This record gives sequence, structure tokens and C-alpha cells, in this order.
Amino acid sequence: MPLTRKRAGSTSGSSRAGSRQVSPDGSPINSPGRGSDVSPRKKSKGAKVMDSFRGLREEDADKEEDWDGSDSEDSVDPNQHRLKPWFLGTSKYIIFIVTFTFIQIGLRPTGDMRQFTSLWDLAIGNSLESVVFVDNLWTFLNGPVVSLVSSDYFQSIEAYWPGDENAYIYGNRRMGSIRLRQVRVKGSSCQPTQTRFIQQDSSLPPICYPQYSLDSDEGLSLVWKNTTYTRSQTSTALRDLSCEEQGCFQTDPDTGNVTAVCCTDLRHFNYVRDTDLNESSVPFLASRYYWGGGYVVDLVNETQSRRDLHDLRNLQDWIDLKTRAVFVDFSFYNANLDLFVVARLVVELLPSGKCLTQKTFRVIQLNRYSLDTNSGTVLLACQLIMSIMLVWYTRDLLMLMYADVKATRWRIFKGLKLHFSTFWNAFDFIILLLFYVVCGITALNEMEAGDLLENLDSIDSSSLQTLGFWATQERNMLGVLALVVWLKIFRYVTITVRLERLFMSLARATPDLITYLFLFALWMYAFSVAGILMFGNELDEFSDAGMAILTCNRVMFGEFDFDGLYRANRVLGWMWLFGFSWTAIIILLNFFVAILCEVYAQVMEEYEGTDHVSIMDSILNKAVKLLGLRNSAKQVAALEEKFTMMENDEGGIVSKVMLQEFLAKEGAFEIFDTTEVTEVMARFDKSGDGRLQPDEMKAIREVIKMKKKELDDKIAVAEEEEVENRGPRGGALGRRF
Repeated sequence: MPLTRKRAGSTSGSSRAGSRQVSPDGSPINSPGRGSDVSPRKKSKGAKVMDSFRGLREEDADKEEDWDGSDSEDSVDPNQHRLKPWFLGTSKYIIFIVTFTFIQIGLRPTGDMRQFTSLWDLAIGNSLESVVFVDNLWTFLNGPVVSLVSSDYFQSIEAYWPGDENAYIYGNRRMGSIRLRQVRVKGSSCQPTQTRFIQQDSSLPPICYPQYSLDSDEGLSLVWKNTTYTRSQTSTALRDLSCEEQGCFQTDPDTGNVTAVCCTDLRHFNYVRDTDLNESSVPFLASRYYWGGGYVVDLVNETQSRRDLHDLRNLQDWIDLKTRAVFVDFSFYNANLDLFVVARLVVELLPSGKCLTQKTFRVIQLNRYSLDTNSGTVLLACQLIMSIMLVWYTRDLLMLMYADVKATRWRIFKGLKLHFSTFWNAFDFIILLLFYVVCGITALNEMEAGDLLENLDSIDSSSLQTLGFWATQERNMLGVLALVVWLKIFRYVTITVRLERLFMSLARATPDLITYLFLFALWMYAFSVAGILMFGNELDEFSDAGMAILTCNRVMFGEFDFDGLYRANRVLGWMWLFGFSWTAIIILLNFFVAILCEVYAQVMEEYEGTDHVSIMDSILNKAVKLLGLRNSAKQVAALEEKFTMMENDEGGIVSKVMLQEFLAKEGAFEIFDTTEVTEVMARFDKSGDGRLQPDEMKAIREVIKMKKKELDDKIAVAEEEEVENRGPRGGALGRRF
């Protein structure tokens, strides 16, 4: 049976006008309204449709069903103009989102990348966490870092390729050297307390060394072109001192003897700019931003590395109080996976004396679109499809914007305001904008990767750091894009009454929710500030405003350290925890639920007793109608065949009793628009003898043929409408509807 919505005929025009409201698709619906005197809560017609779809109201459905499976004459489909763009827009967007997801998930070697990253995390990353003081830093450099240039198991059993002079670690080829880079700060005046100590004791140094900033970077001074290392014990640069005063010694690689040398003759005592190091000029973040230049040491092999590290620590005092960060950069290539890894290990020497560490491993695939592999070919084909669809969507969006500007008589600002006043139009624009940003970053990365592949000798940790940074930004943007692309699918799933009610409730609750979130944010920030003042000196979770806000958010979901709070402040610790839990979790979060419940109840009341038809109802109506017509056509064809067989069995003459039994058995009275065999006999028994003669039976067969032709015509019309529903072109990311 087709799912139908019948118009209520008992409501006057004036009363309908007074209670008219707007449904989610923009069409007017009748509603008793909030505060109406319609007290009995009857089951809505939308609920009846869903019940009939579930088979719970077959008896009511049978009363509304015609014998030929068609809708009743007063049945109206308000979604007729929406089905066409909805169907094509949904189909096109599904192809779009499936292709996008397949490229990013199915064709990206995520598992191999994760395995490659975890290898280096286990080999050296975990050891970095043990660096707490500067002594631990030297131990780390002489241990795990030197192991990267030492012999491994495969080298000890001569498992590597004969004649290959490249360095390998566990089958991974090292690209370039292991680079150590130091960042230092300039001296500054001390705080008043230290100044008082200096006044009492003239032997104290008159210079202090602040937290790192770009302004305090020793290499970024006004005379940076001639900047050389300046020790913390003096304010005089090494270039202004004699070799004896510089105090540098070096171990002879041949004899092992220690000899005096000029520090300024050694590379790691001269500042190297970021451009000379081929480093990115974008600051990298640990706890601070650091520029790409510094004082550099390259480790090539185990013997040289251990000798250089010994000299740096014991004979040259390379790291002192002015050191604020030491970077360890290296990169490896795995031929089996065709992947590069570039690592950056950062040890920050804070002014407090503590060391703060951070590790970053970035995996890079330089030759993503190689036609020599099946995955590269498929990836290139999918990217081509995505590019075509992106151009298509852009064209559609521009056409919609053009139509809106034209509708406002070529007033561009007013036309664009009209266009973006629709939420989904603005959402489409954001999606396309993000796509073009990602395309730009991808194009730049591919150009850089192409340059590296053309000159393989230039591939090292410095060149890969820049590419790895932008590859990470590309993945970050793709993650944001994937989120908004999948959120766009909600535009097409609101095709049932229940889903329409849900999203309509969310839309109506948005203003109240924004007000609530503002209040909630103030409440959380107040407790965050209180937590910083109460526990900031003892707990890392309250060390700054960002960490405190994250900690409050974790407390809301039941993740908190009661023992830590109690140890940090035995009086206020438990009071802060219980105060935040009771107010934020029990009271404020319940306000959030109450807002949604109230709005949902209002929407439910508006839908009560209306004749709203959702898109799903319209689709099911058309499908059930077409199925009913086809079943009816089959029944009429079978009836015609059985009628001919009965006529032949009786010698061409059929009595009234036989006709009644046949029509009752086959349920065919509706064909003759009657329920009594007497009316059928009166219509076709021209002789009046109570029997149907061959010429009279011929007239009955003609009626059956006409009914069959009528059903065939209806089926053809229904199929034509079905084709038309899929024909028109959708708009940007699915045309507006």
C-alpha cells in the first residue's frame, strides 16, 4: 500500500491560517501550537505512517488502499520538487565522500607508517624521557644517539650488501649525518634580588640568562653575520679573545693526544644561519618557539662521534648556562616500505635547571604517485576523479552564487549575503575552501619531493625536516577536512520525520546552548584560575592556564587524581574537587540536558496532529505505488487468462452462479466497480436469460483488457517520473532543496 497523507477537511480556512507553522522543509504545517486548548494527545499522522511501514496498522492501511495500488485522489506529495535534487545530490555526494575516504584511508600506508615510527620511538624515543638534568643529556648523547651511527646486528653478521658503503641501522639507510644543534641566549640584567647579592659579593656574575625568546637568541643579534659563541662566564665573544683565552682543546684522531686549538676555528663554535643549514625558517615548538639556526655538530661514525662528544663535554664546555635547547636531528630510509622517517629530538634546558624533552617522528612518502606500482596508479586515478568532482562542485557553487546575485538585481553584496544566509551554502563554501588549501599544500609538497628525488644526494635530515613539517600540516588539514566532509552527510540523512524533529530541535536550541556555553566557560575558567593558584606549584596539571582548563575538562568526565590534589593542598584540594564536581557536573551539565529536552518537547508538540510528509515518506509512497501497480497488472493478466480458461471449459456460456464463484474467488469485483454479481449480469447479460453468451463474454474480456491497458499506462507514467527524479543536476556538493 502506498503511504498516504490525507488532507484534513474539517478545519476552516481561518483556523488553519491562525495555527499555520513552518516545517523543516519550509512548507506550512498545521499545528495546535504551544498553549492550545487541544488537550487530547492523539497519534500524529507521521507516527501512523511509521506504524504502517512497520506493519503495525495493516487493517487501517487496507481501508485506504485502492485495488489498483494508486493513491487516493486527494493525496498530495509536497516533496515532489525536493525529490529530484535530493536523490542526485545524495548520490553524487556519496560518490564524492567514498572516493575521498578511500584515498585518505584505503590508499594511505597508515599501518606501515605507524610501524616505522614505533621502531624509532622504541630505539631512541623512550630513552629521551630519562633526560631530566644536563648530566642525563650527555649520557643520552653518548648512549642511544651514538648507537645510531654504531654497528648493529646485521652489520656484525655481514648481512648488508657487499660494496655498499652507506650506513644502515636494522636495514634502514641513514640519510646524511646525525646533527646536534644548540640554541643559546644572550645575557641580560639580573633581577633586583640578584643585584643585591652582587652588591654584597663582587665575585658573583653580573649577568643572568633568561627564558628563550627570538629577541634573546644569541645568533639573531644585530651583528649576527659575525656572531660567534660567547661563554656564560664572560660577556666577551670568543672572536675577541686570543686562542689561549678561548680555552678550547681537542683530541688528535691519530695519536689521541690533547692539543690546544682556537675555538673560533671549530664549526660548532660559530653560529650557522637557518638558510645555510637548509632548515625551515618556521619556528619549531617544544615549550617555546626556536629558530632554525644554531651551533652545529655532525656525527658521522661511532669513533668520531664518541671522540667529539668527549671533547665537547670535557675539553670545550660546549653546553653551559646560556644553552636553552639542544636538537638531535636524523633521518632514515626503508627500501622495503619506500618510506623516509625524519626525527627531531628536543631537550630544553630551562632557566630553573630542569630539562624538558619532546620527540617528533615524521614519516614521508616522496613518490606517492608512482605509475610503476598498482597503488600509485590507483591513487592517481582516484585523485583525478576527485579533481573533476571538485571542479564540478566549484562550478555549481559559482552558478548558485551568480543566481542569487542576479535575483538581487546585480547587487553583489546583497546577493552574497542572500546566498550565505543559508547554512548549508556557507558550509559548502568552507568545504571547497579547505579543499583548495589542501590542494595548494599538496602541490608544494610534491614539487619539493620532486626536487629531492632528482638530486638524491641532497636528501638529509635538514631537507626532510621542512618537507616533513608541511606533510604534517597537510595531514592536519585533511583531518579537519574529513571532519567537515562527513558532517555534511547530515544534510542528506534528515529524510524521516524523526530525524527532521531531531535536527530541528538542535537548530532551535543553538541560541540557548551558546548562552549556556558562555556561562559554562566562565565557570570552568574561574575554577581553572583557582586551581593554578592552589596547586600550580605542585602539580603539572595546573602549571598554566591551558593545562588547568584541560584538567577541569577531564574532571568533568571522572578522570582526576584525588590523592595528588590532597597532597598539594590538604585543606583546599578536596574542597576544589567537590565544588567543581557538584556545580559543573551535577548542576550545569543538567542545564544542558534540560535545554535540549525542552526544545525537543516543543518540536514534538508542533509536529503533533500535522500532515507533514518527509522525503522518506515520499520515496516509500512512490515505491509502494509502483509496486502496487505492477502487482495489479500481473493480477489482471492472470485474471484474463483464467477467465478465458473458464469460458472454454463451459463451452463459451457462463451462468450467474459460476460467474459469482469465479469473481469472489479471484477478488475481481473491483474491476467492474461493483461488489454484486447481479450488477455484473445486468450490465453484460443483454439477452436476459441469466447466462452470458459468447458475444457477451467478449464484452467482459474487453473491459478486462481496458483495465490492463490503464494499469500499463499508469506504470509507464510512474517509471517515467522515477527516471525524472534522477535526471536533473544537483548543485554545489548537492543542490539546495
